[in-house]
Order: sequence, then structure tokens, then C-alpha cells
Amino acid sequence: MNQLALFLDYCVKVYRLGWHLRGLRTHRPYAVIPTKAVFLTMFFGVVLRMGSYASLSAQTKRRRWQHLVHWPHIISHDTFEYVAERFYLEDLRALLVAINRELKENKALESCKVNGLLFLSLDANEHFHSRSRCCPCCCERQIEIRGQDGKKQSVTEYYHRYVFAQINGPKINLLLDLTDSAWRRGGTSGLAPVGTPTACLRRALL
Repeated sequence: MNQLALFLDYCVKVYRLGWHLRGLRTHRPYAVIPTKAVFLTMFFGVVLRMGSYASLSAQTKRRRWQHLVHWPHIISHDTFEYVAERFYLEDLRALLVAINRELKENKALESCKVNGLLFLSLDANEHFHSRSRCCPCCCERQIEIRGQDGKKQSVTEYYHRYVFAQINGPKINLLLDLTDSAWRRGGTSGLAPVGTPTACLRRALL
């Protein structure tokens, strides 16, 4: 826990984390637990590679942890899910941009250069596929399966896909931006894009 406190002090001094967290907002009209406390706990969960929100919630019982996040109570696992869905994405992107700029100024990206240049890579990852549950932002595809009678039939599968813009190197992998490349369903026009790799690339370069 002492090492975690030292790491937090480093982030506050070098990356002005405390100043950036003051501007972090969520869509919670009647918030009880401060956004900063929830974000710091989730941030520590990533640093410590916690496997689930439940295991992360168990850590919040420790007094030293409560002192670090400035919240003297346990934070339940469903609170993390609730808050994570309600962050203002523009605030998170602003935090990401500020940290990346600081990394660049501190020469942390020198090991990623090839012939003096930084190379940006785009990658996509798929999550949450289902044949029975969907949301308005799901992607759709038709797949063939065999029914109980052994005959092939076509069914609709719903899923989410994310596009990541990042810089990769031997010592550091740096996320610049990501976007949900979902396709909204419905309407007379059928499928319409709401997130594209081009939009992700444009934000990463600006």
C-alpha cells in the first residue's frame, strides 16, 4: 500500500492528476460518492490488475485505501458499473491527452521511435456478442447455425466493436484514443455509422 501511495504522489506531481480529476464529471444528478474517489479506485484497480469489480470493492474496506481515495466507506461493485456508464467521455479524453503530452515532453516515447518517427497503429476489438440481447448501438451480423433438427438456419448476432489508436514500443504501449464503431439500427435508412476508425484517427492526430 505504501508503494501505491508513492505512485499516486508521482502521478500528482508529474502529471497533475489531482488537478485533472477536479474537472472529471459524471451524469449522476444525486451523486453520494465523489467521482474522484470512484475514479481513483478504478485507476488503482487497473494498476494492480484487479480481476473484477468485486475484488476491487473488497480493497475499499481497507482504511489505508480509503485514505488514499478520500472516501471513508466501502464502495460496492455495482457502484463501479453505474459510474463507469456515466462518465463524460470528453473529460476522459482530455485527461488522456494531457497525460500523453506529458509523456512526450518527458521523452518517454523515445523508445517507440523508428528512424526518428512515431508510428500510429489502429486496431479493433470485439466485445459483448449475443443472439438474444441488444441495444440501439449494437452492430449486427447474420451467422449460420445448425438447429436441433440438424438443418442450417440464419440468426442475427449482436455485438460491439471498438477501434483503438495507439503507439506501441518495446517499453511502453500508449493509448491515444478509442471509439465505439457501432452501427445504429432502425429507421428507413437501415444501418448508419455512428463511430468510425477515421474519427478515432482524426482525434488522435489533433
